[in-house]
Amino acid sequence: FFFVVARANTMKRGYCRVCGEKLKSDNATIHKSCKLKEDAAKASAGASSPPAKPSSLGKRDAPSAAGGDPNVVFMDITIGGQAAGRIEFKLFADVVPKTAANFRALCTGEKGKGRSGKKLHFKGSTFHRIIPGFMCQGGDFTRGDGTGGESIYGEKFPDENFNLKHTKPGLLSMANAGRNTNGSQFFITTEKTPHLNGKHVVFGEVTKGMEVVRKMERNGSNGGNPRQRTTITDCGVVGAAGGTPAGGAAPAASPPPAKKAKTDSDRPRVFFDMTANGKPLGRIEFELRKDVVPRTAENFRCLCTGEKGRGRHGKPLHYKGSTFHRVIPGFMCQGGDFTRGNGTGGESIYGEKFADENFKLTHDRPYLLSMANAGRNTNGSQFFITTARTPHLNGKHCVFGVVVKGQDVVKKIETLGAAAAKPREPSRFRTAGSAWPRLT
Repeated sequence: FFFVVARANTMKRGYCRVCGEKLKSDNATIHKSCKLKEDAAKASAGASSPPAKPSSLGKRDAPSAAGGDPNVVFMDITIGGQAAGRIEFKLFADVVPKTAANFRALCTGEKGKGRSGKKLHFKGSTFHRIIPGFMCQGGDFTRGDGTGGESIYGEKFPDENFNLKHTKPGLLSMANAGRNTNGSQFFITTEKTPHLNGKHVVFGEVTKGMEVVRKMERNGSNGGNPRQRTTITDCGVVGAAGGTPAGGAAPAASPPPAKKAKTDSDRPRVFFDMTANGKPLGRIEFELRKDVVPRTAENFRCLCTGEKGRGRHGKPLHYKGSTFHRVIPGFMCQGGDFTRGNGTGGESIYGEKFADENFKLTHDRPYLLSMANAGRNTNGSQFFITTARTPHLNGKHCVFGVVVKGQDVVKKIETLGAAAAKPREPSRFRTAGSAWPRLT
């Protein structure tokens, strides 16, 4: 049993004796939330339990692995096929039990297969997004690119509470696509990130292996794409049957097949800031698949930034100020005609219609970016965002990206559409440009 260890009575006046953070009143000695956790932990430990030794992180106890504490889990990590070491986490099941149980079961794989048909297990998945000085994000075991994953509950589940804050490096927190959209994706902070408070649920912390997290962080990039594949080769409860005891040597990992290291330029990100009837709707961020369709992705990226100047029509080659002129609920939202605005215009950065690059990516889910056209090899600037699976478009339209943030904004735009395709209200690209991805 483990409980919060109070800091020494010499703690500076006006600071919480448990977490060390600033209190609202100089006369107070502990945060209410810290007091509730402390009381609950002490009650479960019993009066005769010896005090626990503080962990190196200073705010919570370092758990013993004896007996396989279900709230102490591990991940064995490789970077570029080479063993990087083990990370151990303490889950805060006393504060966010449902969130902690989800993560623990995804570490053990005990729940079998999910609705996606994939095993509900982090083993073999990657940290797909790593930004130095910010965080390392993983947990998408279905798609591996940040658009997938699945909770053990078979659906997105609500934010349990925001009692715990992003006060230091080494915290575990849920990644999401907005309020109450938790699945399996998570991140480990590498710095204090107070701007995430009230938006992402903190549910655990690193107790061992922070040096491994730092190795992962150094493998990241400003654009978020890891330079080398960062894989969870094994995971589970520390000290459980079949697992390696805490402090023991982790099993040698079998290196995955060598893959070309990705760089920032492989999957650039861009954004639209949207308005409708003059009122802001929010931001949509896209990841472009330049690694698969470089010419198509580069056309879209440049039309977002406006960096190519004016086109043959004399208008800026820029989406800024244009609209989604065609929106059909349950199908797609089409835009990109910045010359005429009605679906008969637009222009590529190449000064002419350009060929279908390939059809390797398919229309297998909502929120994909695909080229609108007037038939084979007639791509210009017009594009659409799917709002449902559209397999009948495979082999006819070139998929070149995906919405990674702002799916709720796409939904708002979809609600402005009509079966006749002309939106009831025009949704306009107030601005567009290149985006550095951030959790917000």
